[in-house]
Amino acid sequence: MKKLIFIFCAFGLMLNSCSSDDSSDDDGGDPDTVLLQTLIETYEGEDYITNFTYSGNKLIGTSDNDGYSEEYIYTGELLTTIKEYEDGVLDFQTELGYDSSNRLITETFTFGSSSVDVNTFTYNADGTITLSEDGVNTYILTYASNGNRIEEEDVDGGQDYTFTYDTKNNPLKNIHQREVFELIGNYAYENNVLDEVNTGNTAFADESSFTYTYNSANYPTSGVETITLDTGGEEDYILQYIYE
Repeated sequence: MKKLIFIFCAFGLMLNSCSSDDSSDDDGGDPDTVLLQTLIETYEGEDYITNFTYSGNKLIGTSDNDGYSEEYIYTGELLTTIKEYEDGVLDFQTELGYDSSNRLITETFTFGSSSVDVNTFTYNADGTITLSEDGVNTYILTYASNGNRIEEEDVDGGQDYTFTYDTKNNPLKNIHQREVFELIGNYAYENNVLDEVNTGNTAFADESSFTYTYNSANYPTSGVETITLDTGGEEDYILQYIYE
C-alpha cells in the first residue's frame, strides 16, 4: 500500500514506543481550531520542510523546500481534484469521486496525457473499508469509532499492519474532510500513531515507532520516528510541528 512521509511519516515498525507527556512552552490555542502550518522532517542532517495553506479549515495547498507543491481543489464541500507540481510544472493529477452519501469511492491518477491508475473504496457492512489499488493490490482497512485506523490487512498475503495510538491531538485533526485525507494516504487521525507493526510477512521488517513532545493543547510539537529496516538496522526521522 502506498505510504507517504506526511504528518507522521507514513513509513512503518515494531520497536517499543512511548509517548512523552512533557509539554512545550508553546501555547497550542483552542484545541478545536488548531491547524498545522509547517512540518519539518530531518534525516541525516537534511531538513525537509512542508508548509500548509488553508481556506478556513480546508487544506488548499502544500509546498516544500524541494520544489514540490500540491493544490487541493474543492467542488462545494468536497475535495475533488489534487494537482501535484514539481518546480511549477504539473507532474500528475488526482480526481476523487464520491457516492450519494459523500463517501470517497474512487481515486483516479493521471500521469502525463494517457497513463491512468484507479483506486476504489468499498464500504462493507461490518464497518471495514476495502481498498483496491488499480485492481492489483487489495487491502481491508479496520477503524476504531473515532476514525483511527487500527488494522490493515493485505488480502493478497503480503504485509499486514496493526496501529496503536496515544490519546493526544493529531496535527491534522481539525482539517475539513479529514477522513478523505486519511484514505488517500495521510495520517489524518484523531490521535497520533505510536506503533505501526508488521504482523504479516515477517521477512520484511518495515515497522515504525514514534515518540512525541506536546504543547499545552496536547498537540505534538516535536517527535521522533524510528524505522526498523529489513537489514536489522534503524533509521531516525526528527519531526517538528508548527501551528497557526
